[in-house]
Amino acid sequence: THHEAKSFFGLRTYDANQNSAYVNLIYEEYLGSSKTHKINFGGSFQYDAYQNTLNDSSFNNIESVPGIFVQYTFNHNDKFVAIAGFRSDYYNGEEVFITPRLHFKWAITPHLSMRGTAGKGYRTPQIYSEQIAVMASSRKFVFLEKIKPEEAWNAGLNFTSTFEMNKKDASIALDFYRTEFINQAIIDLDQNPGFAYIYNLDGFSYSNSTQIESVLYPFKDFELILAYRFNDVRQTIGNSLKEKPMTSQHKALINLGYATKYEKWKFDFTAQWHGSMRLPETSLNPVEFQLSKRSPDYFLFNAQITRKTKHIDY
Repeated sequence: THHEAKSFFGLRTYDANQNSAYVNLIYEEYLGSSKTHKINFGGSFQYDAYQNTLNDSSFNNIESVPGIFVQYTFNHNDKFVAIAGFRSDYYNGEEVFITPRLHFKWAITPHLSMRGTAGKGYRTPQIYSEQIAVMASSRKFVFLEKIKPEEAWNAGLNFTSTFEMNKKDASIALDFYRTEFINQAIIDLDQNPGFAYIYNLDGFSYSNSTQIESVLYPFKDFELILAYRFNDVRQTIGNSLKEKPMTSQHKALINLGYATKYEKWKFDFTAQWHGSMRLPETSLNPVEFQLSKRSPDYFLFNAQITRKTKHIDY
């Protein structure tokens, strides 16, 4: 794959190129005559070449990651399915990454199921492209140290219940997920409003996400989706555990959908509510350029009408 991006923000220009290649070889076999036990194993290779140009400075890096993996699947009549996996990656000929994972699904009753997941993950942050919103400010990027790959443990549970409503399968789902970082690239926007300091995590960083969602059919050909999510995301920034800036704790959604017979006409309306976010510190600015500590909440509304014909939808 090849990806190319070009952008400018006032007098600041940022261009990026990425060339990637990926190869994956998998062997799969059932153990025994039944399909209760299955094993997968194989190897993979990931290659990425990045070129970033910020104004007149160029930053290039290459990542080469060969790896091996093995995975075992236990399936008891589709009522309980568990997958345990393990992989090892050799990052740039410098470091070995060990990544275990576990997933399961349990059909407690025909209408109630539970899913769970736990494991470890690694990723290489691409600071400039991921923080492109900072480009639109006057902040200068300052790297205080070499940024290491991010490393985190994560786990989560999901409960889903289905029931019939107007001859359709309605549902209600509850999710909880937690991510705890061992290392993370910290984008410190609090120290000075003129700079974005980038360094590795030194302390705690975690994210807790809880969501409840329901899909209902209160009337014929009418669909109602309701969802609410609470995010508790905190990082150690400047030796202090703080709420991550520019991250809304509360989000809610309502979606109304209606379709006529044979779905010739579809009507869709969505309303989203985004709660208040912590804003970066601006106390070092002159008084007239200081901001409040939190943003106001806001709403987003979207609507769409679709006409379906034999050969085209518009």
